[in-house]
Parts: sequence; structure tokens; C-alpha cells
Amino acid sequence: MEKVKGNVQIVLNAASHIAITTDIWTSMNTDSFMTLTAHFVDTNLRELSTVVLCTKKLESNHTGVYLSQVMTKELMEWTILNKVVAIVTDGAANIKLAVRLMDIPQIPCTAHKLNLIVQQSLEISEEDDTDETGGLKNILKKCRNIVSFFKRSEVGNRILIEKQKQLGINKVLKVKQDVRTKPPIVLDHDECNIVEDIIPLLRPFNCLTVELSAEQYPTISKVIPLIRGLQDSLVTKMPRTLIGQALKTNLISNTTKRFDDFEKQTITPSFSRATLLDPRFKKVAFGIEEC
Repeated sequence: MEKVKGNVQIVLNAASHIAITTDIWTSMNTDSFMTLTAHFVDTNLRELSTVVLCTKKLESNHTGVYLSQVMTKELMEWTILNKVVAIVTDGAANIKLAVRLMDIPQIPCTAHKLNLIVQQSLEISEEDDTDETGGLKNILKKCRNIVSFFKRSEVGNRILIEKQKQLGINKVLKVKQDVRTKPPIVLDHDECNIVEDIIPLLRPFNCLTVELSAEQYPTISKVIPLIRGLQDSLVTKMPRTLIGQALKTNLISNTTKRFDDFEKQTITPSFSRATLLDPRFKKVAFGIEEC
């Protein structure tokens, strides 16, 4: 363990600039932890490297002051506090305050924003969710039950794999455990139409999340052009069902609301500056002419 820590310290000492990503999560026994991960250019390998610095159990209320103290102490122990140029976090007020107290630029996690957009957009209002199938919540519940069934049933999973191979589909579900379980309630024809209607609306969000979660190359300069592409893609989609049309409206509205200021040199200037400095994008990626 000490040998590994020593090797990590050597590469951290050689790095001139370091970015940190952090997250707070809760274990199954309800203990809270903070994970700190460092991202930097390895001077020997000349490539972007990532190392997990710690997973610390949080012993006090998650106030901004306390979280700031935890992060500061950990970064000082690794002797890299003066090298940290940015810390990526979610949008929680306490962690944003913690970074601000450290006087280090805070960068919002784009993947987290995309997840919030989808979650909020799926909350279709009762006025729009008037389909005879029982509504979007009921459909999503059925879909979760279907997925759970095939992940738990060895027999069902084997039959599914055979059917997928017959259809030429290579990607199959992995079996978690072999237990007997009753088949889930299947989707009817109208519900299948709704699912087929909303998948094209949600697929771009999955693609962006995967693209922006990479560790082997920097992604910040891609955020603005990718979000613009996402917005253009949503506009061109033409859902046929009422639920699909309501979801499209919600996705466009929530995406605009959460990413409207990303191009501007105000609260989060790092995105626009990174895009401008990327030779692949420069000025052509901006949608606002003044930017």
C-alpha cells in the first residue's frame, strides 16, 4: 500500500497543474463518503492520467465549511493544494460553497446536469400525460420490472439471448443471479409505441454522458459544441404520441435553462475559454455571436 502511495506521489510531484473531481455518496449502511480524484498530464507518459486520492468517511454535517476542510487537508497531505487549478462538482450548494472557500475555480459537472435534465423532464404533467395506457410513470415502472426480470431469471435470460441472436443483436443482458421469479407484466401495443417514441429523444443524452465521462482525453472544450448539437437534435425530432411531444418540450426547456449561460464569460467562463482554445472548434462552436 505504501509503495503504491509512493508511486502516486512521484507522478503528482512531477505534474505542474492538477484538476480534481469530487463526489459525495452514501453506502448501504448509510455512512457518507467523499471521493477525490486527481487528473493531470503524466510528464513521463505524456498522456492524461487519473488517480483516486482518497475515499474519506465524513464524520460531521455536510456543511460547506466542513467539506472545505476535508478537501484542503487531503490535498495538503498529497502536497498538491497549490497545483489544483479547478475542482469539478455537482450542483449542490454545500460543495459549491466548499470549493469557493478554498479559492479554487469550481466547474459544474456536465454529466450530472444532463441526468437532472432527463429526470425532471420525465415528470410529465397530468395534463399532458392523459394517455389511456396509464401514463409515463406506469410505463417506466413496467420497463424497470422487465429489465429486472431478465437480470434475475437464468431461464428468461437464456431465452432472451437466443432471441437476440436470431435478430442479429450482439449486446445482451448479464445475469446477476439465478432465482425463480414470475414474468413481468409486458407492454401493450400503445405502450410500445410510446417507448419507441421517446427513445430517440433520450438517446442523445446517453451519448453525451458517455462522451463527457472519458478519462483519457480532456472533455471541457467539447461541452459547448455538444450541447448545441443536442439542442439542434431535439428540435428536429418529431414524436407522434402526446407523451413524446410533452417530453420533447420538457427536454428542450430544461436543457436551455441549465446550459443557457455556458457560452458566456460570466459564472462559468472555463467552458467558453476551453472551446475557443481548441483548434477543432475555436469560434465556430459558439451560438451567441457576441461570445
